[in-house]
Amino acid sequence: MSKKLLAAALCLSLAICISGCDDIFYTTPEFSVSYSEYEGNIMPDLTGVTLEEANENALEYKLNPIESYSVDYEEGVIFEQSVKAGETVALGAIVDVYVSKGARYEEVPVVSSFTYQVAKTVLESVGFEVEIVYEGEEGSCDDSINSISPEEGTNAVYGSVVTIRANALEPSKIKTTTTEALARDGTRPATTKLTY
Repeated sequence: MSKKLLAAALCLSLAICISGCDDIFYTTPEFSVSYSEYEGNIMPDLTGVTLEEANENALEYKLNPIESYSVDYEEGVIFEQSVKAGETVALGAIVDVYVSKGARYEEVPVVSSFTYQVAKTVLESVGFEVEIVYEGEEGSCDDSINSISPEEGTNAVYGSVVTIRANALEPSKIKTTTTEALARDGTRPATTKLTY
């Protein structure tokens, strides 16, 4: 075979090969992928469930437990979650869950020697709510404390109500009179006197 004929045959073979490769390398294959499993899942309601139970069902997301005191839920039970029930949670997302440590207790401080106003401030500073019951009679009030409930020195739930029964009139029933008092510098400023 002559060199010219051999070269022509080689060129023809190369052209056929390139034309076949074009179909292989440049044809886009047709296929479809369902992304529904990656779009996320509906978040269940985890309140009232123990952390162990919640972790057993947390296949698509991860739980990040945060311990906190709760009067309404027993120790170890979830009472709040960062992704609300019914919302979509992404695959692999981290969901904060607040796990109850039970109720927090505080000792009721000894405040019966104070006036009821000072006692109220002290009790509120340690986390209690304060209710005042006014038991005073006009002419005999000194703002002292008749009784405290729960009793001083006992443990009570943090944030609960402590009732002070005070020897005082309700503020709305206190009358005020204006008198004049001589000041040290010689002036006579108006002052307010409470009349019980």
